[in-house]
Order: sequence, then structure tokens, then C-alpha cells
Amino acid sequence: MDRFDGSSVLALGYGATALSVWAIGQAIGSHGVLMAVVFVAGLVMNAAQASMPALAAGFYPTEGRATGVAWMLGIGRFGGIAGSFLVADLTARQMSLPDIFGVVAIAALIAMVALGILRLACRGAVTGAVTGVWSGQGRTHAGTRTAGAALDPAEGRRGHQGPDAQAPSVAPPSITICCMVMWPGLI
Repeated sequence: MDRFDGSSVLALGYGATALSVWAIGQAIGSHGVLMAVVFVAGLVMNAAQASMPALAAGFYPTEGRATGVAWMLGIGRFGGIAGSFLVADLTARQMSLPDIFGVVAIAALIAMVALGILRLACRGAVTGAVTGVWSGQGRTHAGTRTAGAALDPAEGRRGHQGPDAQAPSVAPPSITICCMVMWPGLI
């Protein structure tokens, strides 16, 4: 993730997850192929999900980083719970196993698309409604310093720009990142 764009790397990871989860449903009946596909699915899914906190941490200022990542992980747990109910409902509807795995793979595709949107947003192709720009702290969505956000020793904090300065808002990137983690939790 350091050498290449983190969003792109994770999008590829979730794309591989979707493909391998779908392949699990197709490999039912062939034990050797099924074991190999389950191994690959577990490998790419765990690698992608374990990398999400590292990517998410870069979207928050230092003061709110732990809170933002914790909310992302907490909301992601709802995806894991919802996944159990989804599979139970699909089983109750008597869907075949290949169809169930196909539906579950959609969650990883949603994560892949969300990461693609996030990549575009970080490049400025999507407006601040998706990326969220922190105002008053002299930081942008990627955590880089903006012009005029010098350290003010009198105030003891970075980026204070007078009495009208606002606290950082972490809601827009939180929503995007939570969606990226919640949907793959269905897997």
C-alpha cells in the first residue's frame, strides 16, 4: 500500500475477494478445487479487511484518528451480523449454494466500487460532499497541511484561524469508509 495507491490496492483485493467468493459456490462438489478456492478467498479477504484501518487512519487528523478508525471498525461489525441474517434468509428461500455465494460476493463488489469512488475523491474528481474537507484545522481529507495553517504557539494547537474556526468534521469520510467495511463484513 505504500508503494502504490492504497485505495487501488484494496479495491483490487476486494475485487479478488468477490471473484473468489463467487468461485466457492461454483467449486462445490470438487473437494480439491474447493479447498484451493476457499484458501484464496480467505487470504485475499483477510488481507483486504486487515488493511482497511491503515487506509482509514490517513483520512483523519491526529486528534480524531482513533475515534474515526474505531467507528469504522464498530460499524463494520454490523455488516458481519447482517451477513449471518442474509445467509439465513437466502437459505430459508431455498436458494442453491452457488446462488448464495454469488449474492454474498456482491458485498465485496460494493466495497471495490466504494474504494474506486474514494480514489477519485482523493484525486479531486468528486467534490467535498464525498471526501469531506476538514475546516479550521488546516488539513484536507488526506491529512496534508494546507496553506495558512501554521502552528500557533499562543493557542497551543495547529491551524487555529481565529474565533470563527470550526472543529474538524470527520463525518463524510467516516460514512464512506464505514460503507467500505460494513458491506464486506457480510462475507
